[in-house]
Amino acid sequence: MFHPGYLAKLSHQEEDNIGTITILATINGVDKSVNIELPINEYWQSHSAHKNLQIVECVGDLHVNQRSTKLINAREFRVISNGDLFD
Repeated sequence: MFHPGYLAKLSHQEEDNIGTITILATINGVDKSVNIELPINEYWQSHSAHKNLQIVECVGDLHVNQRSTKLINAREFRVISNGDLFD
């Protein structure tokens, strides 16, 4: 199971129309750093979430190996406001 998490890292090249975020999440009871490539508009939403210490979530195909954890085919990205945590 993959739960929403806090943003730990953001990276974006000026000429690219995508950005990569890294979130800290718990997967099957283990803390992981999950890398996710996002379209540029969602990347900028994540940038704002990081600044405001908000949690984000995203749906996709989770690939876990010994060296890395990636969420590919990312979709349904959203920033979770504090009021949404207990809905």
